[in-house]
Amino acid sequence: IPVIIRAVDILKNDDGVVGAVSEQFMRLGHPELAKTVREDLNAGAYFVGVDRFSELNSLDDKLLVSERVELFAAEFHNVRLAVAARPVEFLTPKFLSTFYHYSIDDFTDSQTVSLIKRWTGESTAFADVAQKMVLRLREALQLPGSPIPATIGVMLHEEQGKYVTNT
Repeated sequence: IPVIIRAVDILKNDDGVVGAVSEQFMRLGHPELAKTVREDLNAGAYFVGVDRFSELNSLDDKLLVSERVELFAAEFHNVRLAVAARPVEFLTPKFLSTFYHYSIDDFTDSQTVSLIKRWTGESTAFADVAQKMVLRLREALQLPGSPIPATIGVMLHEEQGKYVTNT
C-alpha cells in the first residue's frame, strides 16, 4: 500500500519515518493502521514515499532526515522506499548515499507519442485527443513533456466522452 509522507514530518517526529507514517494514518482517519504500523512495516506491507525533501530549510535538517531515512531503510528491509527531491540536492552525494539516485527528465516527443500509443491502442480518435492534450499542455507551459495528464484525459474522454483540458 503506498503511503506518502513529507520530509518535514520525519524531521518533527522523534520516531522518524515510522512516526511520520503513523501520523499520516491518523490524519487520514485510520488509527487502527497507526497502531500496527511497526508490524505492517516489518511485513513489507507499505511502499513509503518521502516527498518535499528539497523544502527542508537547513543543511542540518536535510542531514537529520537523510540519516533517519537511512536508519529506517536498514531496519525495515522489506519496505520499498523512495525519496523525492530536486536534482540539485543530489549533484554531490551528501544525502542518502546508500540509495540509488535517479533523475527524471521531461519526456521527449517520441516518448510521449510512444506512451500515448500504448494507452490508446489503434484508436485514432483517442490518439488524436491525447496528442491535442499534449500540445495544449505544452503550449500552456503546464507539465511540459508529461504524458500523465494526456493519459488521464484520454481515459476521461473514453469514459465520459468529454475533452477535458484542465485535468
